[in-house]
Amino acid sequence: MSRVIVALLALLIAASVCGCITVTVHSKVDKNGKLADYNITMTMPNLGAGKSKMAKEKVSKDLEWVKKAGGEVKEKYYVTNSTVTFITDIRNVNLSKLSNSSKFKVKIIKNGNYLIYYDYTFTNNKSKSGNLSNEMLASMIKVNYYLEMPGKIVDSNADKVKGNKAEWHFSSRKTPIYAKCELPKSPGFGTVETLLAILAVTGIGLLKRRS
Repeated sequence: MSRVIVALLALLIAASVCGCITVTVHSKVDKNGKLADYNITMTMPNLGAGKSKMAKEKVSKDLEWVKKAGGEVKEKYYVTNSTVTFITDIRNVNLSKLSNSSKFKVKIIKNGNYLIYYDYTFTNNKSKSGNLSNEMLASMIKVNYYLEMPGKIVDSNADKVKGNKAEWHFSSRKTPIYAKCELPKSPGFGTVETLLAILAVTGIGLLKRRS
């Protein structure tokens, strides 16, 4: 994913356009640690049919890993006179099927009764892309990132957390998206519930005897 963004940003630089890319991510994790949904919408200036087609092909090529992880992917592509919008919806991805060399930057780790989520897609590093660093390229985009976990989020570096949902808003960052949630416990009876159940069964038995 990060290579896609860098490629598109390079197109913007070539066209002398600055600060005009908006990326919105909606990510959802299920209780089994599977990436249930990863929807990314990217809107950028329309730089002409040729460059827009090149960018679209680049996005599609970088999604070949989805099938390897048993996932599904749907792509939409909208063009107006001033903007180009790419919408990519990735679903039901089992990240454990991906090798360590995978280009996908989302990691989901199960640790006891917790799930830990990382997304390195927008993390800057010191490597170069052409004559400009990734940090300079990343500073040209505005990212709105929304995450839904299967349980209450107990730790994260998000801008806002409410229950099992978190969100980040940034233009450039040096650390990955991070959140840790507690997995919901399996339904069962506690001590009080067990006593109430016993009393209910006993009461029903007594009523049957009297009748």
